[in-house]
Amino acid sequence: MKPVLRIPITLLIFIFSSCINDSDGDGVIDNNDLCPNTPSQEIVGNTGCSLSQTDTDGDGVTDDVDLCPNTATNESADGNGCSLAQIETDNDNDGIPDYLDLCADTPNGETVTVNGCGLSQVDTDSDGVSDDKDLCQGTPSGIAVDEYGCPTPNPIFLDDNGITIKCYDWGEVGGLGVVGGVVYTIVSEAQLREMISSGKDVTKVCTSKIVDMSSLFSNEVSFNQAISSWDVSKVT
Repeated sequence: MKPVLRIPITLLIFIFSSCINDSDGDGVIDNNDLCPNTPSQEIVGNTGCSLSQTDTDGDGVTDDVDLCPNTATNESADGNGCSLAQIETDNDNDGIPDYLDLCADTPNGETVTVNGCGLSQVDTDSDGVSDDKDLCQGTPSGIAVDEYGCPTPNPIFLDDNGITIKCYDWGEVGGLGVVGGVVYTIVSEAQLREMISSGKDVTKVCTSKIVDMSSLFSNEVSFNQAISSWDVSKVT
């Protein structure tokens, strides 16, 4: 009769726990973890290493703070992980070095932000119309817009007389609309009075919602703006 090999249960537990243990709690078991001391809350790859534990291009700066992740092996890097060649490289000639440039291939001649992005490359309000064409910045999320980036259907229209700017009854105060390439804003009485008292431009407003304009220009002796487009049909 062949002898039976008996393994103590404690040894089996030790072997099993060693196979599934995850000392640093990064989701990768110790047997597969090349970086066993990952800082808490850092995201890791399949090898159990986070960006703060790796230096992909071997320039002495870890990936979490390396602004130039592809430094050549024969080049010295600064504290940002960038070599002199990388700092001086500006492929789209927009004045922003590539390592800081979030928008490659900026069209020639466009003014750019500190991130190297021209107006044609960004959509600040995420309405699907780039900033260089968007006449209505700040469109609320989920609102359909036209080619000007303004809410559609357009709440503002030009009266049959070819002069007066009006808005539909369903248009709301604060709503924007485009007529002839010009953006108009639907204003309330309070808003209009404040704009006049503070010397703001009131030539691009829709006044269809206002019924009282009494003493609107009281003491405004220097007011001299073109307001022939105002809708006063409801004013008493």
